[in-house]
Amino acid sequence: MKKLLTFILLMSTMHLLGQTAYVCQSTGYQSIPLSSVGDMTYSLGGSLVTIGGTDYNVSDIDSIVFNHPAMTVYVDFTNGAAKIRNNTGGVVKTLRNTDGHVALYSYASDTSHAVEVNYIVSGSGNNNSLYIEGDYKLTLTMNGVTLTNPDSAAVRVRCGRRIAVQMVDGTVNSLTDGKTFPHDACFWIKGHAEFDGSGVLNIVANNYHALKCGEYCMLKKGCGTINVTKAPGDGIHCGEYFLMNDGKVNISGTYGDGIDPDSLGNVTINGGTIAVTLDTITGKGIKCDSTYTQNGGTVTLTIPSTMLSAKGIDFRVKGILNDGTINATVAANGSKGIKSDGSFTQAGGTITMTCSGGKDKVTDPLDVGKCYGIKLDGIWKKTGGVCDIKTTSTVTAAIKDSTTTYDGTGVPE
Repeated sequence: MKKLLTFILLMSTMHLLGQTAYVCQSTGYQSIPLSSVGDMTYSLGGSLVTIGGTDYNVSDIDSIVFNHPAMTVYVDFTNGAAKIRNNTGGVVKTLRNTDGHVALYSYASDTSHAVEVNYIVSGSGNNNSLYIEGDYKLTLTMNGVTLTNPDSAAVRVRCGRRIAVQMVDGTVNSLTDGKTFPHDACFWIKGHAEFDGSGVLNIVANNYHALKCGEYCMLKKGCGTINVTKAPGDGIHCGEYFLMNDGKVNISGTYGDGIDPDSLGNVTINGGTIAVTLDTITGKGIKCDSTYTQNGGTVTLTIPSTMLSAKGIDFRVKGILNDGTINATVAANGSKGIKSDGSFTQAGGTITMTCSGGKDKVTDPLDVGKCYGIKLDGIWKKTGGVCDIKTTSTVTAAIKDSTTTYDGTGVPE
């Protein structure tokens, strides 16, 4: 009786609140133009109501609202299975839900519903995967999900728009892929990826990259922790630029580079912490084809003695440290804490390095690599901050640019 009276009051005010009513049920919603509503009629003792020519069980109606309802899809995984609750009124279609492997497609813009869909995933399984495709921006909310796909990627999101990845506060989310079928990454996002939420994301990649973003990759204020512990390729690979405002990124066990943006090649660090341990000869902890800019945060780079000719930070065009900290342990022969084809300016912040490598006569016997704290083909410029590079006698120089050798404080020798 209470729900019946509520419906009567709602319908009596429809003309005051909007031009469309949305009848919301657990399976989705129906939109009804006011011109089509007509009179609501009840039957079967008030248990059935007719609205706009459609019959509804009163007990199935969650609410009637006048603003567009939130588009939400819940996916709860168990081992080899998945339960989907789709509250989008048909905007999102299930293409596949077989043995725990789920494929979803959003028709959001196709049906003129310019609204964002929120996919909330949870649960765990040892033979599961998630695929999402569409042409409108979306949010992927990771609410304590653990997925292992023995054959291919654990999660793939194919959308050229903004993809918000929310790591729910207090949750641990883990992804592991297989290598039966070719794929680019354990967690692959074709779109503009923005990470938020203070949860934890663990990635173990067995095929190629751990995390690949087709466009830029951004870690927003309040972002949690991303741990990469294995990848035959890069830890984080993005098609445009890498921007970090907050959060923690820990990368080890990679056989490519730690962080590697492609086409634009820019890396900007405004806050948070990055820790990369190099695990491949000639690898780079942070690689950028263009400009490296650090305005805050802490970057810690570890080059073990076995990682010959590796580089902590490697940029082509130019680099600047305005604030924040760069820590590096440079122990391998031929390795460099910072290497660039261009110039580097320390305007502020702190650079701390311990360098103990020597000459690398193994990687390329015709071009013996030497160990430096900072090696530039351009110019070193220090206008502020603190530079403290400690070297052993095997190190060629603390800092060397195209014309000058500098001591560990950044002063010409």
